[in-house]
Amino acid sequence: MTDLFVYGTLMSRGLMAAVSGARLAEPVSATLLDYAVFPVAGHVVPFIAPRPGGAGAGSDLARSVRGADAQAAPL
Repeated sequence: MTDLFVYGTLMSRGLMAAVSGARLAEPVSATLLDYAVFPVAGHVVPFIAPRPGGAGAGSDLARSVRGADAQAAPL
């Protein structure tokens, strides 16, 4: 699976599991360089946009899925 950057409400472990259809380990922190995450007045979902020198905080959904699979593997 390719890395998949998510931010905002998709950083919720329960929502990430619903979207991916997979069992998840703890979310893996990720940073999207040269982007920034901004709140949007009157909305729950934030906005992400290019910003030179920025560092948009989020999670790597694919690595969270792989982490859960690795933890569940029998020894």
